[in-house]
Amino acid sequence: MATVFAVTKLFDDVSARFALDATAYQVTTLALAEIVSGHTYGVTINGHVIAYTAGPSDTFDSVYLALDAQIAALAIAGLLVVRDDGVPGFRFTIVATSALTLTAPVNTTAADVSPAAPVVVPNVFGWQEIDKQGPSPRIVWVPGDEGSGAIGQFGAGKYPGRLPARPLGQIGELVTVYVQGFDATQPENERKQYEAARALLDAFYRAVYLAAHGTFEIISAGWVISKKVRRHGATIRVLLNIQALIPDAPYTVAPVTVNASVTSAISPDGDPIGDEDDAIVPDLVAPGP
Repeated sequence: MATVFAVTKLFDDVSARFALDATAYQVTTLALAEIVSGHTYGVTINGHVIAYTAGPSDTFDSVYLALDAQIAALAIAGLLVVRDDGVPGFRFTIVATSALTLTAPVNTTAADVSPAAPVVVPNVFGWQEIDKQGPSPRIVWVPGDEGSGAIGQFGAGKYPGRLPARPLGQIGELVTVYVQGFDATQPENERKQYEAARALLDAFYRAVYLAAHGTFEIISAGWVISKKVRRHGATIRVLLNIQALIPDAPYTVAPVTVNASVTSAISPDGDPIGDEDDAIVPDLVAPGP
């Protein structure tokens, strides 16, 4: 059984969340004209005409609901449609790599408001990574409490019926995370660097929450103030506790000194005494009678 380690799994999940959040999205707004009885309102999505003709009692809300029901029926994968309170109408959001062609031919106006694709904030893991700080935002994970070297508090196992292996115990495993924010627009402006680090801290907490809600705890958090001049942004040190299972499973990784010796042999007459070691002399198979 392959053991899943809580810290590295959380690291992978948080890294994946940052990658997902950095995926480019196509965003289009659709504004409805003033609702007039007898007027048709609609949009063409990927060649499908969605339209609704307003009656005497229709409002923006009722027209929106009628069009939204038709859009939902198209079942376009990855398409998110919400009511835009700023402009009476819709906001369409979809991953940019997906095909979405949208035109608004009747009493509606469409506008592309797609934001620029954000840069992926890298998450890196290991004791040596903290010394590689540079002029870009990133998140560094260092196993344990970096100050004391503590791995965490051991305790009794929880949920004994879990499979494939029962829990013998549990560690409130510690990991020190350095959230390094950087605003390249004004590198010497400390307010900008503060805001960059705080925004990244919020994004980090969100990613951890979505990946491990109910199984983690922030033990402490504080600014790294050991370097105050040209420190490439601002850094917040977070001490994180994540519940880590100790399973009832044997250690299955073979030591490096273990090797295997395989000798191939063939016995033409069924008598193993006369077999030859293929590595030395190839065996000869006598032809049949």
